[in-house]
Amino acid sequence: MKQLLKYLSISFLLLVFTITNTSVVFGSDKSENGNELNSKTYSAEVLGSKSSRDTIKNTSIVLKDVLLSQSKVSVVGDVYSTGVLKSFNLTGKLTKAEYPGKLIGDVVDNTNNFEVIYLGIEKNPENNITFFGNKKGKATLKIYLLEKDTKNLTVYEDTDITNRIEVDAIFNSNDYELANHENEFWYGKVFKPVSAETSTGFSTLALASGHSDATHTLSYNIGGLIIYEDITLRAYIEGPTALDNSGGTFTTKFYVLSEGTHSTDYPSANSSQTNFTIGSATPTKIEAYTEPGDYFRYVQWDGSYYQSGSLNFTVKVSYKIPGTLVSFSTGYTSSQTFPSKSLKTFDNSGTNKARIADVEYAKGMQLKDVGNTFDTIFAVGHYDTNKSKKLNIRWTYDVFNSQNYLAFGTQTKNMYFSYTSQ
Repeated sequence: MKQLLKYLSISFLLLVFTITNTSVVFGSDKSENGNELNSKTYSAEVLGSKSSRDTIKNTSIVLKDVLLSQSKVSVVGDVYSTGVLKSFNLTGKLTKAEYPGKLIGDVVDNTNNFEVIYLGIEKNPENNITFFGNKKGKATLKIYLLEKDTKNLTVYEDTDITNRIEVDAIFNSNDYELANHENEFWYGKVFKPVSAETSTGFSTLALASGHSDATHTLSYNIGGLIIYEDITLRAYIEGPTALDNSGGTFTTKFYVLSEGTHSTDYPSANSSQTNFTIGSATPTKIEAYTEPGDYFRYVQWDGSYYQSGSLNFTVKVSYKIPGTLVSFSTGYTSSQTFPSKSLKTFDNSGTNKARIADVEYAKGMQLKDVGNTFDTIFAVGHYDTNKSKKLNIRWTYDVFNSQNYLAFGTQTKNMYFSYTSQ
């Protein structure tokens, strides 16, 4: 136990129950007093990777009623520790994990005394994170509960379930929904990542297109097992290689190229999903400016993304004399909000022209899965100065992780596209 906790990187008290063999009631049967399980509790205040305090104390848990079926989960019981009794009433449903041999509960505690960190039935617990002993070949029920407003985590692992339920029958159903990744990736709720890194791939610029990638990775050390969670984002631009007086359009995309959770130490952690989202905490925006002699005629926006909250797009523009130098720090002269996918035509009838443009996708418009994208088109007009030029682009976005939301924060990515004005 101490060897495991030496590697923990969780920031709360760890309450671990060592369960003895007992006859816990499964199904719809109920007992008046339930079954009291003698146990010991390991408590540790863990900061980073070093335990600052640890104690062992006696405690007990009572399971009064447990029902596990294809359509329903119900677990009723009490946790008794240091003279205090806390009840729980877990209800929900079973879902299937991406990795075979594991069913995961999508459940809540109706007493509101505990947050359900994990409820799972595992046919091969040796392939998963386990707190107690050698369970190889023994189907195991696991229930991990975090007491509300405390740092106390109760861990229950029972290898006796095959004597009380038909495990194979439960697993043979084809009607289970795919588990929510947060429920399957339960350790992200309680373990802090040991590192958060961003790596930038090589930018590729072809004749009429280019892209640049960035990979954001969280790594976890769980009892010596290393697990990675990463998402790769791609910024893409394509357009004409030459502009005449009729101008041209430049198409940009910002999208999820790949994502996944993976581990060579712990294969059952491998998943095509992550807890990453882009655009959950702040708006995602793309800015662009032209070099002297060219200007923006209009911008158009579209995409495929998740929406939480209102659908709002904000367009900003800065009008400047065509021959002056501008940059992303120049500032904007006007702003307008649109409630739908549309376009904004700029008024270039005066002396000043639209030289800097900004399109913002509102907070809550999110990139989550492979294929989600923010699409923006910039139409550029040629005014004067025939020479080689660049269309300069900058994306600003937040990398949000639902279980470790402060891991990365706001990111920026700059690109440019070369063309010739003639």
